[in-house]
Amino acid sequence: MSLFNLFKKKFTPAKEVLAKAPGPSPWYLLSAGPELTSSHGALVWFPAGDDEISTGKVLLTTSNGEAIAIFDFYCYVLPMKHNRFLVWYEEKEQLGSTPATQSFIELLILDADKLGVIGDTQAAFEEMKARGIKVFQRNGEVSSFRIQTSMNEGQHELKLPDAFSELDEILVLAHSTAGNLCLFIVKPKEESLEIIPQDWFNKGPYDFGYQWPTRVARDPETGQIFGEGIRLGVFVLDNSLRQVLKWLHTDHFYHPER
Repeated sequence: MSLFNLFKKKFTPAKEVLAKAPGPSPWYLLSAGPELTSSHGALVWFPAGDDEISTGKVLLTTSNGEAIAIFDFYCYVLPMKHNRFLVWYEEKEQLGSTPATQSFIELLILDADKLGVIGDTQAAFEEMKARGIKVFQRNGEVSSFRIQTSMNEGQHELKLPDAFSELDEILVLAHSTAGNLCLFIVKPKEESLEIIPQDWFNKGPYDFGYQWPTRVARDPETGQIFGEGIRLGVFVLDNSLRQVLKWLHTDHFYHPER
């Protein structure tokens, strides 16, 4: 077997597993966005524009081009049953009138069948900016839940609303209050949350902001967790889930969404 075919054999399973995992908007939604449907047919991902207020935003539209939801930077979208889908993103919220803020992961389930048409997208962009919101939609929310990122690493009990119960596991990359990148493993059915700092990245020789992990996914056959990142490549975590066991592909120009 040639070196190229040997590499391909090791690399392909990771890519196949990762291909089913959500990645951050706008990059992943526009290049390989998840297939969503409603009672009116297949839905379409479309760039919102390139001016100051719309750049980076993604429209979810009907087949007729009517916008029914808008997503800002760094939103992840995972299809569910019955035309529902899960969205998650990191957010900060000011504490009262003080300058202090608290950080959290917002988990939001939307029902595509109930999403109302957004007639004036420009007004919606303005409202998103004024209110500091990441997802704009009307009438589609089924359930939501917030995970505070100030919790310590390790195991926690976590009771999510019943609407989340069809999901076995949600793997979220987010930053703790201390600023460290962590893997949040949410298991709705088991009512558990595990927070694992990504030591390989936090303590690594990386150009933070220029290089960063974008998504992770668990191999259903081996249980291993694969990941990939912009200007990083593709990797597999070790059993501690804190360190990289092996780099399957390294590339300082790697853009997985392409």
